[in-house]
Amino acid sequence: MALYSHYDYVVVGVGGIGSGSLYWLTKLAAPGQRVLGVEQFRLGHDNGSSQDVSRIIRYMYHDPDYVRLAPGSFEAFAEVEEESGIKLVTMTGSVFFTDPADGHAADVEEYAAALTQEKVPFERLDGPGLNRRFPQFNTAHRNLSAIYQKDGGFVNAGLANAVHTQLARARGAEILENTKVTKIEKQAGELLLITTDKGDRFTAGKLIISAGCWNNNLLKHFDMQVSITCTQEQVSYFATPNLKEFLPERFPVWMSVGKTFDYYGIPINPGVNTGVKIAADCSGNICTPDTRTFDAHSERLQAATEFLGDFLPRAVGPLLYTKTCLYELTPDRHFILDSLACKGFPNVYAFMGCGHGFKFASLVGKIFAQLAVTGQTEYPLSENFRIDRPALQLMDVRGNVTFGHRDHLKLPGT
Repeated sequence: MALYSHYDYVVVGVGGIGSGSLYWLTKLAAPGQRVLGVEQFRLGHDNGSSQDVSRIIRYMYHDPDYVRLAPGSFEAFAEVEEESGIKLVTMTGSVFFTDPADGHAADVEEYAAALTQEKVPFERLDGPGLNRRFPQFNTAHRNLSAIYQKDGGFVNAGLANAVHTQLARARGAEILENTKVTKIEKQAGELLLITTDKGDRFTAGKLIISAGCWNNNLLKHFDMQVSITCTQEQVSYFATPNLKEFLPERFPVWMSVGKTFDYYGIPINPGVNTGVKIAADCSGNICTPDTRTFDAHSERLQAATEFLGDFLPRAVGPLLYTKTCLYELTPDRHFILDSLACKGFPNVYAFMGCGHGFKFASLVGKIFAQLAVTGQTEYPLSENFRIDRPALQLMDVRGNVTFGHRDHLKLPGT
């Protein structure tokens, strides 16, 4: 591909956030402005976080910062669906439940408080009430506490990425695949000179960094490293013999916190596969992008199978497959959604989704596009998303702490 010597907007990392950014940049940029995406792997790869056929999307959150963003998330995907004619979001309703005896009664109250604060309607359910609403749940002999919220469902992540990039290309965006950024240098004014491993050199006016567990490889060019922990997670699909009971119109997406692991699950995605999905959240081994494997953890698979058999026995069937993905986790598990103005680069933006970002992929892309093109966004961005917030250990490339605390990294819970 013959490249231009200058691009107005460059996105590095073309997964969920990056593809969304390309889509919205090509909608909002002025005529004649150039947009480029750079991806170190092929598009649609499964090396990172932005993959699979179903990811939960929901209003229901334990923190109002995310509840506030939920309407925009649904609206952004709806606009992409309208333009493409392709269905990306399937609505199912959402359930959160726990057994207070396991010590997580406060979690239910956090969800309820966040929804109440943002005036989002929901229903409280006990164990029998959950079973009446969704008989698939086995609630016998359990004193469960649950919340049901109707505005939940799942996004076909791989399809959403493909639609984002295809429409962006149709509007003139260029994308370099299998290409690594090896150097980013400051030039006159706010211009950045970017070099790739293929020998490409071009300048960028605005830069969006959305490379997940590889983000620090890019942030180092701005004398910055963020305290993130990379983990290898896994999801499993089971071939239930009771398919009708686990179709989206009959069964919700769900989340549960417990003694050992926090689990979530998604109904069958008809037309894509016939499996009921289950995964333990934030339970994987610490790794790096170079040391991760694609092998399933047998003990965690066994634990997930037992949980499914306990709470959703009619979902149990032969294992279809288990696949792995990466989480990049900040110490407080809040997003990073910010510019690098704290390091003198207000024209550079970065995102980290901490294992729960895909539901906001199109919206975050829209937010970055608005910020890059106009300097402001219509959406509420919490102080908890700042890259220089106290909870983060922000360092220079020599390991000197420049913002935040000096505590060693701790793997956060849900």
